[in-house]
Amino acid sequence: MTLCIAAICQQRQQERIVVSSDWKQESGFAGSEIQEKLYWIRDDWPALVAGTLTRAVQLKDTYRTFLDRNLAQMQGLYRSEIANLLNQPLILYKHQLADEFIGSRLGIPYDVFLANGKAWLPEPAFSDLLTAVRRISLDCQLLLPMYLDGDAYVWRVNDENEAPLEYCDNFAAIGSGMQIAEATLCHRVQEAETTLEKTIYHVFEAGKLASLSGAPGVGKDHTISILYPPDGKNSLVMKSVSPKGYKLLEAKFREYGPKRVTSFAFDEKLLDVDFEVPKPSTSPPLVSQT
Repeated sequence: MTLCIAAICQQRQQERIVVSSDWKQESGFAGSEIQEKLYWIRDDWPALVAGTLTRAVQLKDTYRTFLDRNLAQMQGLYRSEIANLLNQPLILYKHQLADEFIGSRLGIPYDVFLANGKAWLPEPAFSDLLTAVRRISLDCQLLLPMYLDGDAYVWRVNDENEAPLEYCDNFAAIGSGMQIAEATLCHRVQEAETTLEKTIYHVFEAGKLASLSGAPGVGKDHTISILYPPDGKNSLVMKSVSPKGYKLLEAKFREYGPKRVTSFAFDEKLLDVDFEVPKPSTSPPLVSQT
């Protein structure tokens, strides 16, 4: 899997989005730090991906096609209306997966199967195929950071939830290191009002701890970038942390990050006795004395 993070923050009373991704790519037999995880739906809209790369890219392309045709609808929408709009390409892609599954087994489109399957197939066969379609997973996750009218948004596409499209208030993560990263950001009380400088460190620390903890599929190297809203000249500006910046973050991690416990004294007097089990007088000892 992988680890990707997006966190909303503040710089001079304007919203920014800090994004991060590792570079780990794995097959069934090997792995290497060579895989880009930051893709682009449009020139002004990035997408961070996790899971099966082919599926993630297909889903990302489905969003691009849909938005190319409906971009005007995105302007001036309320958050609930944005969710309804962004759900539509997700539904289209799930229908595409159903088409691929039924087509590979019956050689017909999914809609034809729904309309005629009961008449053409025995009931058990039709029910089994329908159940299999319902169990088809996206097998991927997306993080969709975006700006609309200067406001920052982070959306997560995650098929493990009852609602696959999720609006995330302050931050979100995807991939096999998601739980560790989000726990770290919660511990740091990362929120949309946190300063950009602190957020860059918080995101770095979250990725570092996910890697050090041995979360499967999380690489050692992480790229951290800051997304800036349209400024009149550009539709989107992205700046990445430089090598010198990473050296500073490493130094700050040694200063602020968890430390190894080398020695620790805890007096037994600090323990309270909850209960004591009297030794039975008739039972044989648990360990032989001979």
